[in-house]
Amino acid sequence: MKVKILLLALMLAVGIPIVRAQQNSNAIRAYRNFPIVVGVQFQSIGRPFKTFKANFANPGFRIGTEVSLTGRQKQDWAQAFTIGWNYNKHSGNSFVAFTQTIYRPVVVGDFLADIRLGIGLTRNMHPSGAWQQASGSLDNKGSWGKTMLLIPTGIGVGYNGYHSGTYFSPFATYEVLAAISCKHIIPVLPASSLQVGARLYPFSLSERK
Repeated sequence: MKVKILLLALMLAVGIPIVRAQQNSNAIRAYRNFPIVVGVQFQSIGRPFKTFKANFANPGFRIGTEVSLTGRQKQDWAQAFTIGWNYNKHSGNSFVAFTQTIYRPVVVGDFLADIRLGIGLTRNMHPSGAWQQASGSLDNKGSWGKTMLLIPTGIGVGYNGYHSGTYFSPFATYEVLAAISCKHIIPVLPASSLQVGARLYPFSLSERK
């Protein structure tokens, strides 16, 4: 009798999480292509993880969208397209435009992990006019800066609870970025970025079935 009770308890202990996992798999299916992805970010130029507080010194923003790679209502694999701007008083402001492939598995319930890798371009501005010596004199080349190849990678977490009406999915990510230039004293410029934002769809959605 005790053995049967233990077996029943074991079946319930294993079965209930499986049922919940099947129900919570809606966290990955309750998704719409081309949401508006907006966020604020804080960027630090230099080696990542060295001084975490430095990430809050240089604010910026991002906006973009994404599309599922595995089905219309799934987001376990998605392709994101982003543009953004960062303020940096000391090293100069920067503009970015890139795309990232995202792996976004369900961790528990409606909570998702976020692993991303991408490629794009960044335009790093000079904090003030850049001067270059030519013909024995200094010429002001302005503050437009230069364009470099950008490799953005990151990890994060998100929540994808779904309700009928407006779609809203908050997230937070930590990214390591490498700006690469073939014509520069420093060929690779490392940076890190902390971002908080949301994927949203500002139109009414049908109830999930």
